[in-house]
Amino acid sequence: CVSDGDTTDGFFDPPSRLSPGTLCLSVAGKDLSEIYHTLAHEFCHLEQWVRDDEVWIKWMKRSSRKSTIALEKLTEEEALEMLKKWNLFDDSMEIRKTKYLRRLENL
Repeated sequence: CVSDGDTTDGFFDPPSRLSPGTLCLSVAGKDLSEIYHTLAHEFCHLEQWVRDDEVWIKWMKRSSRKSTIALEKLTEEEALEMLKKWNLFDDSMEIRKTKYLRRLENL
């Protein structure tokens, strides 16, 4: 997937006047656990948009380092809970979450 010129494992772009919206996943070369994790993460962004989540709205109105970290922390927590509910969670997801959030905080 390519979002704003960057290659990524996935992204969610909400619908607008110019676009019907996009939920994209890159699956080539990924193990099933990573695909599930990314799908749950991006689906959580879709759900945040649908429910007008205040953290999502703040990020959409004014994306900043602080709002991005807050949104991604919330999304990772929601994604892992979703995966646990669906009996798709494994320990590698917690490790990926920790690495991803640490990388974001160090940018």
